Amino acid sequence: MPNVEDYVDHIEGLLQQARPTMGNASMVKVDKEEILNSLTMIKETLPIELKNARETLRRSEEIIAIGQREAQKILQDAQTRAAQMTSEHAITEAAKDRAREIEQETKLKVSNMINEARKEAGDIRNAAERYRGTEIQRTAEFIDGIIAGAGNNLDAIREAAARQQDALDSFERIWQEKKAKVSKLQGMSSDND
Repeated sequence: MPNVEDYVDHIEGLLQQARPTMGNASMVKVDKEEILNSLTMIKETLPIELKNARETLRRSEEIIAIGQREAQKILQDAQTRAAQMTSEHAITEAAKDRAREIEQETKLKVSNMINEARKEAGDIRNAAERYRGTEIQRTAEFIDGIIAGAGNNLDAIREAAARQQDALDSFERIWQEKKAKVSKLQGMSSDND
């Protein structure tokens, strides 16, 4: 399916192929219907790209849930190991103390990781909302500008497409960072076993 940049390229092609109007070489005649159709497709494609960003956010929330389950398993394993130690009093007390330390350290690490993941998820959500609001407004203003003077706005069309691509790249980068953190968390879980 074509993306916003494809439609922008199509409009650019129409403008480059357009013939100048008589008496003014900077003004060109274009097929208004074809440009309006392309602009409509840009408006329809933006929500799809935003939906993809929301899906990335949903996946990051699933990663947080997996991290919480792993943390619970680590805590249960630590408690089980402490219970299986010998009944000799000194060893048992030392084991209990160590289990409490491990539990507190693990809770702290997991809490920090969950808080960080939640903050990043919130940042992603806020960025997506800001992006949606500002980009829709910018796109509407941009479209008005294209209709008023299509030949003078090619650079603005490219910039809008680049901003969208940058935002999608940023979402993908954040997603990859979250995957790495979950892998690290799972590695910690394996080390504690």
